[in-house]
Amino acid sequence: MRTPATERGRIVVERIIVSASEQIYQQGLHGATLDDILAGAEVGRGQFYRYFDSRDDLVPIVFEREVDNWARRHASELARLGEPGGFRRLAQSLVAVSTRSRLQRWCPVAALAVDVVRDPSPVAVAARRAAIHRMAAHLEVGLLAAQHDGRLDPTADPHRLANTFLACFEGGLLVAVATGELTALEDALEAALAVLAGHGVS
Repeated sequence: MRTPATERGRIVVERIIVSASEQIYQQGLHGATLDDILAGAEVGRGQFYRYFDSRDDLVPIVFEREVDNWARRHASELARLGEPGGFRRLAQSLVAVSTRSRLQRWCPVAALAVDVVRDPSPVAVAARRAAIHRMAAHLEVGLLAAQHDGRLDPTADPHRLANTFLACFEGGLLVAVATGELTALEDALEAALAVLAGHGVS
């Protein structure tokens, strides 16, 4: 992406990114065409190509934006993740967000990651990997803080535990969406918390 030099350009780019997020979420990476994205943004191809080379340029930006939105929704819990009870508070927040949305709009990163299976282009695969790593990094920060404070087993691997928690969240959410049963998410997160508790973290 080429950085716009004017406020008008920044507005155009933001509209394109917002539209891309919506179209890709609704239709999938394969289904969302450039025409769909531009129609949603109400901009022309000339404006698009001023800042982007192709639709693929939008894929990593959309993934990154969705991770930022996820972190913003749970900012309070993530900021205190290294404290006692931090991961339980995050788990409760994750369930609460899913409850409020009635599982209609689940984790966009998970939805996009699943869609990559149907569109395994190098750009999409790289974007998925980077997004998941960024989500796990938020969790790893809390685990490192707990380890520094002596509440996490010094032999434990914070990176691996962060991936375990994230896998339980995303997997539980996928089953909950598929079945309409929120208990699948709750039980998966309880399993993740049990693993952390085994290493001294709550």
